[in-house]
Amino acid sequence: MPSLTRAEADALGKGRRRRPPPRREQEIVREILRYLATVPGVTAWRMNTGAMRAAHKGKMRLVRFGRPGTSDIIGWIETAVASDVSIGTRNIPRWFAVEVKRPGQKLTAAQTAFLDALEAAGGVAIRGATCVEDVWRQFAARSVMR
Repeated sequence: MPSLTRAEADALGKGRRRRPPPRREQEIVREILRYLATVPGVTAWRMNTGAMRAAHKGKMRLVRFGRPGTSDIIGWIETAVASDVSIGTRNIPRWFAVEVKRPGQKLTAAQTAFLDALEAAGGVAIRGATCVEDVWRQFAARSVMR
């Protein structure tokens, strides 16, 4: 019986099974943003941090944007709060930040400091989310979702 080439074996499913490549952080961020767009009362966006070279009036300049440590996703969620009897309840925005990580990655010191400051100010910090379920679970654990 003639042996198969690697390509033929792979085509027949008889070759070594390869693990799928790990998901990129960018894909996880996109998935979480799509989910948050479906949640009533939530406003969220991608926050980029970094630097790039750009030409301005014929000169190359280094342009920095974002603050080091700022989370990948920031936004707010409207929370109903009881107020004066004449007013009833009203929605108060509560800030949140989601730091997205691939499985096994750790937060940097700057990211931890940003999330600590957000929590100290009354916001919701979601650390190291690797999927939509992580965000949902952490919101639910803090009774943030309506």
